Amino acid sequence: MFWWLVVGVLVVATILLAMLLAPMPSALHAAVVGLIDKIQRPLWVVLSVMAWVLFDTTMEMRSYQEHPPQDQALNMVAYHNKKWRAERNFYMVAFAFTLLLVLVRLQSVAHDEAALREENRNLRDLQRINRPSTTAPAAPAKTETKKAQ
Repeated sequence: MFWWLVVGVLVVATILLAMLLAPMPSALHAAVVGLIDKIQRPLWVVLSVMAWVLFDTTMEMRSYQEHPPQDQALNMVAYHNKKWRAERNFYMVAFAFTLLLVLVRLQSVAHDEAALREENRNLRDLQRINRPSTTAPAAPAKTETKKAQ
């Protein structure tokens, strides 16, 4: 049952990462960043739990790296079965942990990008408001050219 939770975290992290990286309109991208921003605290809790599980699976996998039992063939099959499961669990947790780290970092970058886009939009609007009018008097310019000739 416990490993299905790890698989669930792996699937959710993959979906969120794909949504964050997929090319989409700005409004939809901002909604995805907002969604991930709302689950930031639970994401850190899951990341902390995954770090503990990664440590646990590392220790379990290392316990099978030592000498296998030498007495019976049935014990060897059971030993290799347990070793294979420990390695599978380690790689699964390591991949989920790495995806969560990438997700947290990309969300931070996307959040900063959204803030910079908003600031850029505000500065363009401010520049448009403060721009002086470009209408110059045409008549004095023509008289000045006649005087110069």
